[in-house]
Amino acid sequence: MQINYAKARQLCNDSEFALLSATKPAALSKLSPAELRKLVPRARRLSDKWLAQSRAQGNSTDGAGARSLEKHGLFKEALARLEAKLAAATVPAATTAPAKKAPAKKAPAKKAAAARKAPPKKASAKQSAAKKSAAKKARAKKAAARKTAKKKAAAKSPAPPAKKAAAKRGAAPSATKQAKARAIGTDLRLAASGKSSRIRGHVSAQGRRNQAARSARKR
Repeated sequence: MQINYAKARQLCNDSEFALLSATKPAALSKLSPAELRKLVPRARRLSDKWLAQSRAQGNSTDGAGARSLEKHGLFKEALARLEAKLAAATVPAATTAPAKKAPAKKAPAKKAAAARKAPPKKASAKQSAAKKSAAKKARAKKAAARKTAKKKAAAKSPAPPAKKAAAKRGAAPSATKQAKARAIGTDLRLAASGKSSRIRGHVSAQGRRNQAARSARKR
């Protein structure tokens, strides 16, 4: 639809006509995306406004209803021009944005070589861990063997002199030693009493007992 700007000047006020004038090809090419974003909602509001006004007025073919419907057509065309220009101004920027990205850099030869050598490093780490574990087990076995050897040596070594003397003191005397001890004790008792034998000592004791009995009867 072509806009008849001469007729639009008669139908619109200054603010409305300024908006329509901004949609002329020469003026439209000078608008920035920010200015277009401000004009688009204004054109949409005016288009909706005059469409509702024409419906309220009965959409008559003459009079106020006809003028409102014609103004709706003017702003509808202005809205279409503004939206098309805004789309043309923003779409190229979006499509060219990926092209501005720098291409991915290839990894240097040294990094690639390091990446190839990574698996052997992991394998060597596992091997070192296994070696450490084996070394710990070997040390534990040696320590256990040393303890066992010490215990066996202690069991085979002779008892100290002090322990032997204690063992001798604790042992019970033999029958011969006991008989000798009793004889020695008897001899000591006889020597103390002044008798030469156990029989004499018994006879003497019996005489004393008889004398004591006689003395008791006399009383």
